[in-house]
Amino acid sequence: MVCSRGAPTIAGSRDIRHCGNFFYVQCVPYVQVMSPEVVAKGASDCLAQSVWRIPDGSVDPIVKNYHWGDFTNGFSEAKDAGFEALILTDTGRNITEGPGFSVFAFKHGKLFTSWHGVLSGITHRTVLEIATELGLQVDIRPVPHTVFLDADDVFISSFAGGHIPIVKVDETVFV
Repeated sequence: MVCSRGAPTIAGSRDIRHCGNFFYVQCVPYVQVMSPEVVAKGASDCLAQSVWRIPDGSVDPIVKNYHWGDFTNGFSEAKDAGFEALILTDTGRNITEGPGFSVFAFKHGKLFTSWHGVLSGITHRTVLEIATELGLQVDIRPVPHTVFLDADDVFISSFAGGHIPIVKVDETVFV
């Protein structure tokens, strides 16, 4: 579902107050973020080098939006380098998210994930709730890429794919 300001009701006006609101509903086929074969063996992701997650002050990623310019550019970089997917960082090289998934790192019994630059979605919250119920310590904060790459285990979680293990990020292999 999408709400839009719609088209101007006064021809030639670019004043958004003159737009008639539109509400769109669309049905699209279910699309998984990765193939079942990749999910079964674990995915290889890269940290994008040529693009960063759009700053929170530009388009707030806490709410679902259709700004995917950063993901699209980064995804091309990942595919050109032979990776299944990508993980974007912010301009400070802190881990944010990937196209359609949340990112988590596990180290010394603690689950790390970011609170900024990410969609505040049901799946992300569910992973955190399950981790808490299992007695894991959860640390929600900016996660520097160096901390992320030093983790014992990393995984992604998505409504359109569930829990997907990551076996490699850049040159770092996770077993």
